[in-house]
Amino acid sequence: MRTLRYASLGFVLGVLWGVVGRIWMYLIADYPSVTVLGTLQLLVMAGVAGLALGVMEAARRRGASAWWRLFYVVVVLFFQGPGYPLLPAVVLGGWGLRRGPLGRTVAGLAILSAPVILLAPTWNDVIYWVTPYPESLFRPIVAVGSLLLGGTAAWASSIALGPWRGRATTTVESDEAATIVA
Repeated sequence: MRTLRYASLGFVLGVLWGVVGRIWMYLIADYPSVTVLGTLQLLVMAGVAGLALGVMEAARRRGASAWWRLFYVVVVLFFQGPGYPLLPAVVLGGWGLRRGPLGRTVAGLAILSAPVILLAPTWNDVIYWVTPYPESLFRPIVAVGSLLLGGTAAWASSIALGPWRGRATTTVESDEAATIVA
């Protein structure tokens, strides 16, 4: 029952992340338009990625084998194509967030890479893009949105890529706790 609860929560959170992502994509598009098919595709894919992360969280909490991490392939596939600027934040950020100071530094740099990947190659071209607002507002929207989406995706990915304790470790910790209480 716990797996169903975490999977459902992951799906809902994934869809909500997808809604925020779709709004952000609309704001940064040079010719803003939204199609129903494209929006549904994004929301379903984000929901499935969230569902996979929810299943992995349930497995991690019950002390299951780390083989459950294979579901993470679904998450990585979601960031292929248009989502590639967030991929370093998702993979490296997810790996580093639940680790020591060096890992958190790597995670921070990976999350900060998203706005750099989006803005650096086109910094001078922004003034020629057709946007409903001036370039001084466009760049912060790109930066804040990519940091928000990259950071939350990294946090979610840390479920799969962070330290994973198998059943043996959980049993030993429980035995130690029982000895201390007794």
